[in-house]
Amino acid sequence: NNLKFKSFKIIREKVNSHYLTTEEIQGLFDRRGELSSLDLHRLDYFLLMAYTSLRVGDMLRLRKKNIIFDEIPLIEFLESKNSKSIYFRITTEVQAILDSYDGGFPNDIIRYKVNNNGINETMRKLVKHKKITSHCGRRSYVNNEIIKGTSYENIMRSTGHKSREAFNIYVSSCSDKELLKAQARREFD
Repeated sequence: NNLKFKSFKIIREKVNSHYLTTEEIQGLFDRRGELSSLDLHRLDYFLLMAYTSLRVGDMLRLRKKNIIFDEIPLIEFLESKNSKSIYFRITTEVQAILDSYDGGFPNDIIRYKVNNNGINETMRKLVKHKKITSHCGRRSYVNNEIIKGTSYENIMRSTGHKSREAFNIYVSSCSDKELLKAQARREFD
């Protein structure tokens, strides 16, 4: 009701960050044994974001209590931005990460706070040929699901996007051959 907010506009910034392919993510997963404990926790959070599409802030709030077993193991989470319950299937890769933390998440065990800047720092050390930040985990999830052939509606349900316009910001505009082939297949479906 305050008049000074009548002409409020949401400012969006186009970020030119990359996404990692499933092969690159698998390569990072395979390197987990080589890292210091500090970098391992940060990488694990990035990998969990790439496997689930959760935002950094949401990922850092996950605890063991968010894991449920309902026919299949799931991560149940109330998304902070949209206040909506979201469920993610626990894949073998996710389970391997959880097993490293006694069946929970890094923040269930570690005594210091992992944050966005720390994740970014570790990812810059590990991936040198692309501009990678923690948010690239979410971007990687979106693009890799598109390449797999998952429908946009199902991906948007996982990411919590309400509009296709907001969702399209995550779709990479690079000339990646697999992404272009997946988009071409969709046009003929």
